[in-house]
Amino acid sequence: MYVLIQKDDLKSRMWSRSLQPHGINLMALHGSPIKWSLFYIKSSIKYKPKAIIFRYLNDYPSLGKTLLRFFSEALTIAMAKINGTAIYWICHNVDKETDSYYPYLSKIRRNLLQSYSERIFVLDEILVPYAIKAFPKAKVDNISFGTFEIKNKDYDRIKEINDFITENKSDRTIFGLCIGSINYKTIHFLEIPKLLQNAKDQGIDLKLIVGGPISGYLREKHPEIFSYYTESKNIFFVDGFIKHEELDIREISFVFKSNTDLSVPLSYYTAAKANVPIMAIEDTFSAEIVIAYNLGEVVNKDYKNLSQIIEKVNNTKYSYDSFLRKNSWDRTALKLKKYLQNGE
Repeated sequence: MYVLIQKDDLKSRMWSRSLQPHGINLMALHGSPIKWSLFYIKSSIKYKPKAIIFRYLNDYPSLGKTLLRFFSEALTIAMAKINGTAIYWICHNVDKETDSYYPYLSKIRRNLLQSYSERIFVLDEILVPYAIKAFPKAKVDNISFGTFEIKNKDYDRIKEINDFITENKSDRTIFGLCIGSINYKTIHFLEIPKLLQNAKDQGIDLKLIVGGPISGYLREKHPEIFSYYTESKNIFFVDGFIKHEELDIREISFVFKSNTDLSVPLSYYTAAKANVPIMAIEDTFSAEIVIAYNLGEVVNKDYKNLSQIIEKVNNTKYSYDSFLRKNSWDRTALKLKKYLQNGE
């Protein structure tokens, strides 16, 4: 059985690997999602796919490119319906897309998939009630990510980080990690000055490793935060992707990560694999995930409970294994197999 999926990335490759033993070939679109309809036409001639899976519905600053992508998606849906190809949508962000320059068009595109998908999949069972409310016309179920191995790690960068930890380590020093991409929802990057100031006020010797391809965004939208990163002696700042696992970095007490949207960060899986707790900020969906699965602690928005949180992350047994047993690529493959085979 052949199934097409948007975007060739780590997530689609891991789902593909888990589906292969079940006789399902998941073929990912390489390059621009604008080519989705062309990819479907070519694949239909050669492979006759049983299903197609939409994923991200981000748009572009250019209205022309956004309309072209919209046309490609609508054409693909129409052709799939004519050919009897099942349509599914893995909705990574339940409430809104990460990049949405034209909200009205984004709403139309999401409504199209709500109306024509056999089923919408969200990326945790806790998201299902939110998705049912957001997509009342659709059938909704949950799948998940899982753990994975990082290849071709940035060992030079990892050594620099560990050297920073060694040079700044004392009996009182606490190290936190905040690495990833940045956008409107990743509020942890903007909260770092407040976190460190409250740590200082509460007598906590806290130092953070901060990194990711984030400098361009910060220079444009939050130049004062970027200056803080580069000037603070309590931050080791790496500008750019860091291919690493939390296991590679010594002495980390927590990962500081809290998104404001209805999505599940893949980094929660990598942290759980390394037995490193998450520090999430209250009143976010990330906090809901952390509490539900016992993956770490939730800090108040005013950080007044920070000293208690630091004490807990260093002395509490969290439920990493339970979370990873319940959520995995293989369990997702079994669920997708059922739906794909039955066309539900």
